[in-house]
Amino acid sequence: MDEDEILAGLLRHDQSALKALMNAHINSVYSLCSAIIGGTGSLEDIEECTSDVFYYAWKSVQKYDPKRASLRTWVLMLCKYVALDRRRSLTTKINQLPLNEDTISSKILETTFATIEERQE
Repeated sequence: MDEDEILAGLLRHDQSALKALMNAHINSVYSLCSAIIGGTGSLEDIEECTSDVFYYAWKSVQKYDPKRASLRTWVLMLCKYVALDRRRSLTTKINQLPLNEDTISSKILETTFATIEERQE
């Protein structure tokens, strides 16, 4: 399927068009998700983000304007925003983790407390 056929199929909610879109762009979308999420998330986060991109493309294809960009460019721009939102969500969760002995190794705690005690002396 070429880009016009994929677009026409997506607008008709033809699942074969979604498969063709995924086959054509899965590597680029996965690579971009991986680059943006990076060390912030797990492989599962990257895979889920990749799936979300195609889900949002499927649901919002009516918003696509072929005069402004190619279908590939539109999907990658959608990917950029989905991945940035995912990274923001993941970093927010990391920053909200409570600090306790379960999340910090005892060795780090011992070193930190020893440094504080030395400064007080």
